[in-house]
Amino acid sequence: QIESLLDLSQSEAGLLPLANEEIELEPFVRKLADERGARIAQSRLTLEFQHDGEAGAIKGDRRRLSRALGHLLDNAIAATPEGGRILLMLSREQNKDRAWKRIVVSDNGRGMDSATLARALEGLDSGGEGLRRQGIGLPLARQIIEGHGGSLEMVSQPGEGTAAIVDLP
Repeated sequence: QIESLLDLSQSEAGLLPLANEEIELEPFVRKLADERGARIAQSRLTLEFQHDGEAGAIKGDRRRLSRALGHLLDNAIAATPEGGRILLMLSREQNKDRAWKRIVVSDNGRGMDSATLARALEGLDSGGEGLRRQGIGLPLARQIIEGHGGSLEMVSQPGEGTAAIVDLP
């Protein structure tokens, strides 16, 4: 928690140093899922890992990307009811101008309306006393991903679940 808070503070100030190592995505993402296998089993969830075999590698900070993607997986596990499903997808995307890697963490949990989702992305909660700082996982994940030149898009519907879509160069 302390390390995450320090990373968030440094990132907000534009001072977060990022390593630049080669990361093979398929084994990297698989390891993140495997590390959460006990929690997934204990919660009686199903995790499906889909990949096209063409994602390849990226340059980035393995430790910090692990933290960012780990937060997204942890949120999906926490939001999904017993017997639910989490889908982890990894692919290489391309259009006429560029190519990128896409990681999607999707669940069939409780989902959020757009206002709740916006507050969660800012790390805020609206309790009875107004807005206050809540979890730092989503803001930190977004800042780490953006620090790598990528983007994080969250899509959610109440009762339908949530999808976190990460695009990395």
